[in-house]
Amino acid sequence: MEEKKKEYLFKEQIGNIEGVVWQNESKFGKPWKTFKITRGYKDKDGQWCNAASFSHQDLPCVLEVLLRTMNWFRTQVEADVQDPVPMHAMDEGTKANASSVGRKKRRSK
Repeated sequence: MEEKKKEYLFKEQIGNIEGVVWQNESKFGKPWKTFKITRGYKDKDGQWCNAASFSHQDLPCVLEVLLRTMNWFRTQVEADVQDPVPMHAMDEGTKANASSVGRKKRRSK
């Protein structure tokens, strides 16, 4: 049986750093998205390969690809209000209002 190649939902590339978002589905039919960041390079035979390790020189491109990927995820969450996904584990179960973000709580005397 021929395996169908999965299409990515989002792809961002800066230099040789690439981020790709994939749609997955559990055995129970629940969808979820995953992403992968890779660094492209040519091996000794001139063939393109992907690695999941990076040098310090790759960090600016890795950061920018991650930020753009995160922004894509956020737009998807905003579009899909039926299944909101927290952007960070610390966001789970909390609803911060805009005035409290980044402020420390004052102690009462």
